[in-house]
Amino acid sequence: MTADTLRARLPRWVAHAGLGIRRPGGAPDATTLNRALRLRVDRVELDVCATADRRLVLRHDECVGEVPIATLPLAELRWLEPQLLTLDEGMEHLGDLPLLLDVKTAATAPVLASWLRGRPDLSRFAVCSESRAALLALRRAAPRVERWRSFPDLGLRRREHVARVCGALLGHRRPGHAAFVARELVASARDVFARRDEGIARAGGVPWRRLLPLHLGNLSREVTATGICVHHWLLTPHLVEAAAALRLPVSTWTVNDTPALRRIARCGGIEMVTTDDVAAMRAAWAALPAGV
Repeated sequence: MTADTLRARLPRWVAHAGLGIRRPGGAPDATTLNRALRLRVDRVELDVCATADRRLVLRHDECVGEVPIATLPLAELRWLEPQLLTLDEGMEHLGDLPLLLDVKTAATAPVLASWLRGRPDLSRFAVCSESRAALLALRRAAPRVERWRSFPDLGLRRREHVARVCGALLGHRRPGHAAFVARELVASARDVFARRDEGIARAGGVPWRRLLPLHLGNLSREVTATGICVHHWLLTPHLVEAAAALRLPVSTWTVNDTPALRRIARCGGIEMVTTDDVAAMRAAWAALPAGV
């Protein structure tokens, strides 16, 4: 494989959660953001939550214990987590890198929209969310900012996950769909024993993997999405083809091992890969054999 061919296959690399996912609450700090800058990533994904006093903070988890961040003022959060950064503070460490702002709750959307409207560099930003309500609020209040719809929408709390998975499974009533679900659940159960997290992720993707390509047009149009962010277990060649037909770039998350990277490469046409380990995934991608 020539160097030109390899470069043509390379996706853009996105630093997941500002490379802070292993910190308490998945909150990046100055060290992790500076590392992303040194790695020369193509984009940094930052999870954004709004506090009770309408301050935007960088934190993957929407709750501190069982307490929603939306009910806590910034001063109290800082007492609990002294290194917690606001969005403005995080920006100070990231130079002019493009940013993907992941909106964790619908309540965050109007606060973020107000913040974005005050920026002179809107082309630098895109917003993504699993929440339809959040994306619609951002479309109304900050229409010039790109919106990327994320899949699947499992909700924020564990008790929501089961209900949404079961609800999505009800969409597979036809015999062919039911047989697909049965095969995938059996395969997922096998994977759980070999690679627990991968098996759980595969099982979680079952309700959407077959149906998402069929409904992608409607799902993207209802929020006027300009791209999609998809968990890697939902990726299929059919989905990538459907996105290409709609001219929607595809970003996939969160990819931290070579088997997942290999599956992604086989799908083709992936625009961005979000990862916690940029250096290792870049090296693994470069080492993939042609025709994977």
